Amino acid sequence: MLGTTAALAGCAATHTVGYVDPVYQGNQYGWFLSYAAFKDTALEAHYERAVCNRLRATGHTCTTMLEVLPPTRPESAQRRHQVSRQSSAGATIEIELAPHAQSSAVRQLGTNAQRFRITVFDNSTEAVAARFAITVPTHTATNARAIRMALASKLVNGLENKGLLASGR
Repeated sequence: MLGTTAALAGCAATHTVGYVDPVYQGNQYGWFLSYAAFKDTALEAHYERAVCNRLRATGHTCTTMLEVLPPTRPESAQRRHQVSRQSSAGATIEIELAPHAQSSAVRQLGTNAQRFRITVFDNSTEAVAARFAITVPTHTATNARAIRMALASKLVNGLENKGLLASGR
């Protein structure tokens, strides 16, 4: 177990794990909704914009959930799903802080890092198309903006590596 812990800890600088549901292999998305599931609206706005800005830089369309479902209106999971379905976006990206895990190997990864759990929902089927676990080392990204930018970059790279980004944009 010690070898596994040490090996995982050494990978913290580039730790991104992604899985695509076999049903969605080959699906490519050109338009996304970005949703940060945080309790702090300002923090949500920063993360949603960071992801959208990175996607836009690669030629894709992205809208933040706060733009289409502002916090001035009643919000619920059901309402977010409805907004996602009714939008022109092909997929919704949900960003969450990863829950604290109990294994020593995972705790080691999180020692000097911020961990995120990303879920990509296919808006036409309302099903999970992909999941990503992304770790941003805090020794590399020393401030909140740098962490957001690193997360956005790793996420877009992960989407591209898994073949989920539409090409030719």
